[in-house]
Amino acid sequence: MNRFILNILLLYCVVGFSQEEKTQDILQADSTWFKEIIKFPINFAREIPYQGFEELRFAPGFSKEESPELWTYTWAWVITNQKTFTENELETNIQLYFDGLLGLDPKHHKNVKQQTNAVFIKKDTKSYVGKIKTFDTRYTQKPITLNVKVDKHLCKENNRAILIFRISPQEFENPVWKNLNAINLREGSCE
Repeated sequence: MNRFILNILLLYCVVGFSQEEKTQDILQADSTWFKEIIKFPINFAREIPYQGFEELRFAPGFSKEESPELWTYTWAWVITNQKTFTENELETNIQLYFDGLLGLDPKHHKNVKQQTNAVFIKKDTKSYVGKIKTFDTRYTQKPITLNVKVDKHLCKENNRAILIFRISPQEFENPVWKNLNAINLREGSCE
C-alpha cells in the first residue's frame, strides 16, 4: 500500500512540474539566448501591479560592451486578469522596471541625474513602439536609449494577457532586430 501511495505522489509531482514548466516556457528562441523566469511581483519593481510571471531571453552579447547585441533582449509578461493596456500604463511600468533593475535611486547613485523615461506609441490594437532612456549602471556607466517593440496577445481562454517586449539600443533597421523579431510565442501559449 505504501509503495502505491509513493508512486501516486511521484506521478503527481511529475505531472505538476510538467504543467508548471509548460506555462513558463512560452517564448520560442534560439538556444544560444539565455533564459530566465521571474514571478510577479518582481523583487526590484514591486510597484508594478501585475500577477503572473516574466520570461526573459538574452542575446549572447547582451552583457558585452563591445557587442552589437549589448542590451539586446526580449521578455514576455504573462499577466493574469488583465484585459487592457494604455500607453501611459506601459510607460509608468517600464519606468518602474528599469529604475528598479538598474538601481536608479538618487540616494545610491548620486552621479545619475535622471531616472528612466519611457515613451510608447500605439501602432495598432495589438502593438506599440517606443524608446526607453535610462542610465546603464551595469555595463557602460553611461546614458543609454533602448528601442522597443511591444506585441500584445489577449488570451480569452484563461483570462490573461501576454506582452512581448523586444529591446535593443540598435535602430530597428539593424541586423540584431532580425533575431529579435524571430522570437515568438510558442504555439498554445494562451492555453
